[in-house]
Amino acid sequence: MPTPCPSCAQLNSAQQSYCCGCGQALWAADVVESDDNAERRQLTVMFCDLVGSTALEMTARVARIRVGEHPQLGARVGIETGLVVAGDIIGDGEAQEHAVLGDTPNLAARLQGVAAPGTVVVGPGTYRLVSRRFVVEGLGQHNLKGITSPVNAYRVDAVLEHARAAPVAPIVGRQQEIERLAQRLCSPTGQGCVAVIEGESGMGKTRLLQHVLGLASGRFERVILRCSPFYRDRPLYPIRRHWKSLLEMQGAADNVQALRQVLEMHGVNSQELFELLQSALLDSDSAAIDGGGGGVAEAVDGRAAQQRRSAMLAALQEVVLQFSRHKPLLLAVEDAHWIDSSTAEFLQQLCRRSEMENLSVLVTSREPLGWMPEMATGLLHLCLEPLDQQAAQAMVVAVAGGQALSEQTRAEILQRSGGSPLYVEELTKAVLDGQEQGGEAHRVPSSLQDSLRARLDRLGPDKLIAQFLSVLGRHFSHRVIVACSPFTEGECARGLEHLLDAGLLVTTGSGVRQSYAFRHAMVQEVAYESLLNRTRRTHHRLVAERIQQQLPEMAATTPELLASHFEQGGKLIEAIDCWHRAGQHAAESWAHVEAVNHFTRALEWIASIDDRDLLAERELVLRVELVRSLRVLERGDEGLEQLPMAMAVARRLEREAELAMLLNLRGNLLFSRGDIDGCLQSHKEAISSARVAGSPVAEIQALSGIGDANLLQGMVATAEQAYNSCLALCTSAELSRFKPPNLSLRGHMRLYLNRLNESEQDVREAIRLSLSLRDRRTEMVARGSCLAKTLCEQGDYAWACSELEQALEIANGLHAERFEALYLLFLARARRGAGWDGDINSLAERAISIAAGTGFGYVGAIAFGAKALVASGADERQRALQEGERLLTPGAPSQNYLWFLRDAIEVSLLDAQWLQAERYACRLTQYTERQPLAWPNLYVDLVATLAEERQPGKESSSARSPLGLRQLCLDSGAGAALQLFDRVRSV
Repeated sequence: MPTPCPSCAQLNSAQQSYCCGCGQALWAADVVESDDNAERRQLTVMFCDLVGSTALEMTARVARIRVGEHPQLGARVGIETGLVVAGDIIGDGEAQEHAVLGDTPNLAARLQGVAAPGTVVVGPGTYRLVSRRFVVEGLGQHNLKGITSPVNAYRVDAVLEHARAAPVAPIVGRQQEIERLAQRLCSPTGQGCVAVIEGESGMGKTRLLQHVLGLASGRFERVILRCSPFYRDRPLYPIRRHWKSLLEMQGAADNVQALRQVLEMHGVNSQELFELLQSALLDSDSAAIDGGGGGVAEAVDGRAAQQRRSAMLAALQEVVLQFSRHKPLLLAVEDAHWIDSSTAEFLQQLCRRSEMENLSVLVTSREPLGWMPEMATGLLHLCLEPLDQQAAQAMVVAVAGGQALSEQTRAEILQRSGGSPLYVEELTKAVLDGQEQGGEAHRVPSSLQDSLRARLDRLGPDKLIAQFLSVLGRHFSHRVIVACSPFTEGECARGLEHLLDAGLLVTTGSGVRQSYAFRHAMVQEVAYESLLNRTRRTHHRLVAERIQQQLPEMAATTPELLASHFEQGGKLIEAIDCWHRAGQHAAESWAHVEAVNHFTRALEWIASIDDRDLLAERELVLRVELVRSLRVLERGDEGLEQLPMAMAVARRLEREAELAMLLNLRGNLLFSRGDIDGCLQSHKEAISSARVAGSPVAEIQALSGIGDANLLQGMVATAEQAYNSCLALCTSAELSRFKPPNLSLRGHMRLYLNRLNESEQDVREAIRLSLSLRDRRTEMVARGSCLAKTLCEQGDYAWACSELEQALEIANGLHAERFEALYLLFLARARRGAGWDGDINSLAERAISIAAGTGFGYVGAIAFGAKALVASGADERQRALQEGERLLTPGAPSQNYLWFLRDAIEVSLLDAQWLQAERYACRLTQYTERQPLAWPNLYVDLVATLAEERQPGKESSSARSPLGLRQLCLDSGAGAALQLFDRVRSV
């Protein structure tokens, strides 16, 4: 039975889905399938008498058709673009199709009636999309059946030879910021600058940056580092991305050759820099960290990775500075609110360098950067505020390009934009797009998001391309689009061209190096949010799978990108695997902040899975690696929270080797917290588990941890026994890489046991082994923390100075500030002993300044003891002793007690402060009472012997005869104590 149309009452057959009179959907049609995915879309609807090809081709083809003597045939086409509601499937059998509801289909049908035979007529919605690509003639307003208001119609006559590009809005209202930046960049002194442009999304940071880069053209070489939300936990992502593009442009046989060409072009000829840059920029993986769990030995391989990372960061900085000497360099960092911590560290260190005369750094960010205040003095900070009324009005006029807008419309744009330049521009364009030819402005969208949604909707089929691209992020290469797109190559090419013409995308490069970006992050965000959840998941899965299949190098080097796509695509097992690999890659590069984020993400998804036993092995490995990274970052409390869960999994799986590793980690974390009893208990349990598992590595780590804990308490003899057992196991298990740090520490113990010759032998062997293993950090500790102390106590100050200078050079290269402070203090002591003629007091002052920045817990009291030794005035020496004694808290490491009290005794004796010297000697005896030590006892005996010699009737159990004390010093090689004894007696 015919069905009446609810809009125009036209009768239609039961098989029809749309009214043959007005084009409206027939509501009485049967709905055979429905889902919740109906959405509001912007569609282009074409009505034509004949089904053929595209509209212009069809009208021409139909006109050529002849049927005998009948009149010439003609096709009429009506097209309109506008909002519809699409989603449900209606009809039966071959008539089944998606329902499209709204005024747009009706208007397209009526425009077909306006068209003359052989022509195409479009409505205002389609006109706005095609007017820059086709020759279009206005047909005036028409009153159409079923349409309440008159509608402008346009005839499309031909394709334009050269499409007209969308206008770009000028930069207005930022003259003050431009002048301040230009003044800094073009300073007559040639001094470089560091500037931050901060502002909310849409405030014009990118436009201002582009303008400044334009001003810098010619005078500066310009480098742009773009951060990405996809890679905020990818170490050095923007730097590696820039260099990759730079090397691809060289046309070399491979990237290694291209890197050498670029460096030589800029006058960089150092082979060492070349090798470090090759590792930093071209190698997909750094040397893996063994990552054991206990004591000093745990960090043997980790230290090598850390020092390699520090060297690579330093090399990157040096190359940037050398490039700037070749030609002034402007380094721009865009979207730094997404910066990874390694790139932030690189910038921190770079901007602290004193050689920045020809280097300027310009950073944009949506939010304050916590690391920026530490970067540079004289920082120029520009916070972009909304445009004032006058500037916003000027921008509206500029965007309108001569098209008239009513005063009311302009006022509404200004009011709704809130002075945001992006909002002003987009709302003005939305009004112009909605304005009928010759008529008044359309309504102003209520928000920027509404405006952008409308612009995307008007793209028609190209909206699907934009939505897919939004899944790739804000920036993407042509290579990735081709590999991952669900569309044909032709569809992609047309879609990209249309998006560029619409001003929604920008592009750089050409050919295989061509890349694209959404003009603003909000365009990408709106396109992404407009996707149905089901479609969004499908796109993400497709991208991840295509990257794995067609871009294996990208899959191997950017697992966090795959993880993000698998996660958003609902493929959780694959996402967990990729987050884990991303964390491992970061940890191998010593980028532990990023590693913690990746491991945590993987564990969060494991916790969401019902059958956790399925992933128990993976969970155990993840938790171990997470705790290791937390320990490196000195986030011990978080590590201790994770350990019980990890140990529960290890026990459930009966994995004794992993349990031993976790117990060692717990011992190390408790050691850092100062819980020595808990530390020792954990390492003892670890030894039991290690022996059950047959893991000599875990046992070595536990023994080393026990040695460290006993040293902290001043139980030096017990610590030596632990290191003896550790070294014996290293030999029997042929684990030589663990020997150097433990030999060094055993030598350190033998100093406190007053076996100085044995101490020197151990430490020199540790240095020899560390040199063969190229373990710079262990070499540094052996030279500066151990051998130099022994040489000072032997009275060999010249050799001590040499060792300390070498240790300082390594410490500077590794940015080991805590050790730098310690070595400066002992260098001041050694130079004093060697009779140095220069200002050694400044060394102590500098060391104290560094120690204050890194925390006095490690060298606090030692610092003020050394300061007292080298101070020139008695009052200054007493102030230093008072400050040092204040830092001798119950939890202070034993070395602070031993060295401060030893130095306090020397200063007191030389200043003839006899009672004070005896008080310090008494305190040293009390500290070592639990386990007496020969080296501290030597100084206690020295004080007692001098006191008895000065006051013959005074009795002391520690007093020796002067001859006996001299012999003791000679037998043990304690030259410093002997020199002090003779000097005090000679006064």
